[in-house]
Amino acid sequence: MTLNKSLTIDEPFSANLVHLPWAEMFKMFLRDPSAPLYYLFLKLWVSIFGESEGALRSLSALFFAFTILVVGITAKRLDGISSGIAAAMLASVSSIGLAFAGTARPYALLSLLTAISIMIFFSIVDLIKTNLMETNRKSVLFGGFVLINVLALLTHPIFIFFMIGYSVAVWTKSRRKFWVISLCNYLSVGIYLLVWGTFFLHTVVLPATTWLEVPDIKDLIHGYLNVWGIAGTILLFLYIVLTTKWHLRSIQDFILSQLGLMGLVILTATSLLPFLISQYKPVFDDSRIPALFFPMVSVLVAILITRFRNLKVTFGVLVLLFGFVFSGPVLALRDSGIEHSPRSSVQYVIENAKCGDILVVGGMSINETTYYMRHLQAADCLQVIAFPKSMNDHPGWMDPLGLLQYPDQLSKEADILVNDIGQTLGNQNHVWFFYETRTPRQKVLDVLKAQFDQRMVLNQAVPGYGTFFESMLVYSSKQPVYNPN
Repeated sequence: MTLNKSLTIDEPFSANLVHLPWAEMFKMFLRDPSAPLYYLFLKLWVSIFGESEGALRSLSALFFAFTILVVGITAKRLDGISSGIAAAMLASVSSIGLAFAGTARPYALLSLLTAISIMIFFSIVDLIKTNLMETNRKSVLFGGFVLINVLALLTHPIFIFFMIGYSVAVWTKSRRKFWVISLCNYLSVGIYLLVWGTFFLHTVVLPATTWLEVPDIKDLIHGYLNVWGIAGTILLFLYIVLTTKWHLRSIQDFILSQLGLMGLVILTATSLLPFLISQYKPVFDDSRIPALFFPMVSVLVAILITRFRNLKVTFGVLVLLFGFVFSGPVLALRDSGIEHSPRSSVQYVIENAKCGDILVVGGMSINETTYYMRHLQAADCLQVIAFPKSMNDHPGWMDPLGLLQYPDQLSKEADILVNDIGQTLGNQNHVWFFYETRTPRQKVLDVLKAQFDQRMVLNQAVPGYGTFFESMLVYSSKQPVYNPN
């Protein structure tokens, strides 16, 4: 339902990155802290299916579909067909899973690789039996585990927290297995650094996460609630609590089992470790960390509730959960009218700007405007300029606090830009300034706005609906020069 809606937040960056030639894309990896695997898949994907919103997002939808399948297979092999069906149902209605399934970002792929890694992990610790010959079993499992973990790290480095969770969890089962899993983790990290170390060292010092804030306990709770949404998570919680009287023994047995204990340890480490680290250097984001643990949560909760042995009630609750999760989007789709979006905003500019007009994209709005100018086939005679100009080098992130530490340099850049525009802008042409009022980025853009206000005439403030712009300020020359021609 959302595949063809306007790209938002970081999706336009993904679209613009894979539009670049291969060599230019890898050069951009040195300036933007992007893990490569998803973008390699996406570039191959769009070369076949095009660069529309639906084409860009459909790859994530495919990854999500495979995640559901892997989660179901894992639960089935751990606890039987009923658990497998329940786990697949839970994964398919995960709020965070569905959100990333319709997003042109790497998190759906990260969830898929995490789900595969979980299945291999449980095979290594002998909770899932395989049909492989014993002589081949270990080498295949260990090799596959290392490979999938490397691919997950190449999708997003936050997977390291899940790997740490593996080591902590397996310590509760077997010291020998602990060293085996730890060795696999070391090999995975070593191969990752060997393949991607140069790029990682270039990007690890970049201030690309300045938007992250120190999380509090509300953010941690919100991360858990993001798995099935507030209503869905509360529904499952109430079902488990209200049936505790009749199934207390089943719940206790599950929690104290090797599967339950290791699963809970992995989930705790995956969420609490980045949360605690974030008290010193923010890395926890309640909108993306759940992409790591929703496959494991789906497996564990499915196995727990199917052990209640009242399958009619259990699957009735899951059907009700479907209703909770999908009712909101369906109602929103039914009530939606004209879409106010980055696409409609850029479309308005294209339709109303004259040949020779100049578009000044402020800050992070460079990604949205660049994608839709190309996608909507804007005329080549419309000039696009980024401010600050450093956004051309790293369009995936902005460091407003760092820029504001050098106000004189920022003011000089704004002064030169407005002066250059004043000398080249035609008498009948306009400047369209994509502007936002969210601090601290607004403070950076206000430096340029002050120059425009002083030296040009503000004709109109057109409402904008981008992720990183809220209006298009339309300026013209203050003192038109008479041209007899």
